[in-house]
Amino acid sequence: MKIKGSVVIVTGASSGIGAATATLFRKRGAKVVLAARNSLAIKDLQSQFGSKDSIAVTCDITDSSDVKLLAGMAIHRFGKIDLLINNAGQGLCSNILELQPQHLKSILDTNTIGPLLCIQTVAPFMIKNGGGVIMNVSTMATSLSTPGSGGYRASKLALEALTESARLELKKDNIRLITVYPGLTKTNFFKNALRSHTDIKQQTGTFTPRGRSPEYVAAQILRGAQKEPHDVYMGVKSRVLGRLSLNFPNLAQWMQQKRT
Repeated sequence: MKIKGSVVIVTGASSGIGAATATLFRKRGAKVVLAARNSLAIKDLQSQFGSKDSIAVTCDITDSSDVKLLAGMAIHRFGKIDLLINNAGQGLCSNILELQPQHLKSILDTNTIGPLLCIQTVAPFMIKNGGGVIMNVSTMATSLSTPGSGGYRASKLALEALTESARLELKKDNIRLITVYPGLTKTNFFKNALRSHTDIKQQTGTFTPRGRSPEYVAAQILRGAQKEPHDVYMGVKSRVLGRLSLNFPNLAQWMQQKRT
């Protein structure tokens, strides 16, 4: 798709990957709709963009009325929606024996139901406009099982299943679905994650990941929007690992263990 002049909704735009992605798309000439629960953060970011080609909408994606307001404000202001980036999400770090059902329900709402509500709300506007692109941000954790990630992984695997079905069902309407697979990224993911009482460092390795920058991930998302592959990985190694996990799960697991 052509980025300049396009209308892009970015959920979870208050920090991390979302903020970096919104910033990059705005620099490339897109009209950006910033969505997040943290209204102060997105309003501050929007003030840096200017009010002509961006708006900030306080939105909890698990609330259908909020999502309808988000889409409605985008249409009212810009007249169309070309790209939806379902980035908002939350982590969950807990081994299975300590996994609290209410925590799992909470992240299923945020990581799976929320993006579904966004798709169901935005897609009709895209259909009226002749099509569009929907990018769902998943995680490399869906390719590899690690201790403490079961609940989080389940929520993102469910998102990927919805994405694959939507890709088939919406093809006739010229709506293209893309899954994004970030790896370890330098954000507040672990700090903001729900977790059990077990020392989280034993499950995640560290509170401060040494991964890629949010700006790097944003650049891959931008490239994905332009090229429109089915999957966007963060590099050749990630792509190979992702493919290996599908066909040779034991080998992929061994490679991941060697890396860590």
